[in-house]
Amino acid sequence: GNALTGSLPGAWGALASLASLVLSSNRLTGSIPEAITALAALKTLDLSVNSLTGPLPSSLGALAALELLVLTSNSLSGPLPVPGPGGPGVAGLTSLREMRVGKNAFTGPVPTDLGLLTA
Repeated sequence: GNALTGSLPGAWGALASLASLVLSSNRLTGSIPEAITALAALKTLDLSVNSLTGPLPSSLGALAALELLVLTSNSLSGPLPVPGPGGPGVAGLTSLREMRVGKNAFTGPVPTDLGLLTA
């Protein structure tokens, strides 16, 4: 890791072709912005070992190309996103092969739609 600090920026539109975003083992704070779902080509998202807080973006499922999601060792909280007005929830992660979300403060049940993923 590095020693990057601060929060994740809210504007990601210019990086629409980005395939991998690995910012693990830094000192990032704040929440994961909804705008991160503009990274439509993203296959790897690793924000582990930071100090991120709050719930996952409700539109996280818009990252249909995402294959690896690593969010371990943060202070993320709330339920894992389920389908609703904010988006498809984790069920929209149709290419997901691996999801690591341990060592956070998530609550509630594991969304049943997660079991329907076929990647």
